Amino acid sequence: MTLAGLPLWAFALGALAIAGVLLLLQRLRPAPRTIVLPGAMLWAEAIRMAPARVLDRPLRHLWAYLLAVVLAGLLWTAFADPVRTGPDQGAMVTFYLDTGPGMGAGDGAPAT
Repeated sequence: MTLAGLPLWAFALGALAIAGVLLLLQRLRPAPRTIVLPGAMLWAEAIRMAPARVLDRPLRHLWAYLLAVVLAGLLWTAFADPVRTGPDQGAMVTFYLDTGPGMGAGDGAPAT
């Protein structure tokens, strides 16, 4: 199999870049912070809705990250346009399903 859309080195670099970006996005976590304001009661809900993000925490959801990498890798592979090569490259296989009475006759019965 070859990649018609990209050379192999570009495909590998793109896959590594996608995995790296997904790792950075996975590591972004809300960081708790305290802000003292005169109208803190009014701002408390806004702070909960939009917390700050940090990168220095360990990866909590490894399976979610791996799933995202697999899905992004499949999309990247489809983008690279894989083309099948080999001795049967231009071969066409046709399956013909016959539902006529001869196919339903059984082993010992004559076809009608």
